[in-house]
Amino acid sequence: HRVGAISIAAVRPGSDAGIVRVPCEKDGTVIDKYLAFAVDCNGRHVELDALIGAEMAIAEVCRNLVCSGAEPIGITDCLNFASPEDPAGYWQLAEAVGGMAEASRALQLPSVSVVGTPLLFVIPSPFRSV
Repeated sequence: HRVGAISIAAVRPGSDAGIVRVPCEKDGTVIDKYLAFAVDCNGRHVELDALIGAEMAIAEVCRNLVCSGAEPIGITDCLNFASPEDPAGYWQLAEAVGGMAEASRALQLPSVSVVGTPLLFVIPSPFRSV
């Protein structure tokens, strides 16, 4: 998917990280900087053990970035969980956040909470359980 030919860096098919070229100007000279992004999580691992599954997700994202030639410098999240009103949903959310925090500390990565970062709770309806 090409948003703009000027800003998209060439990434070979099958890459697990996206790379964006950002032209910057310093002292009248344009210098190309590159930003790499990766998103990953195995929901089945989180379902089996939320803490370890979240740790594994952070590790996988960092591996994907390193394999693209980038250095991981921080993480942010977009969490999707069942309703925290259900004890099992609350436990899973708490464990996953703990796993992300533990992995971030182990890899010395700051965790950035962006204002407006979506945290989606899937609330069951009277017709369907989640």
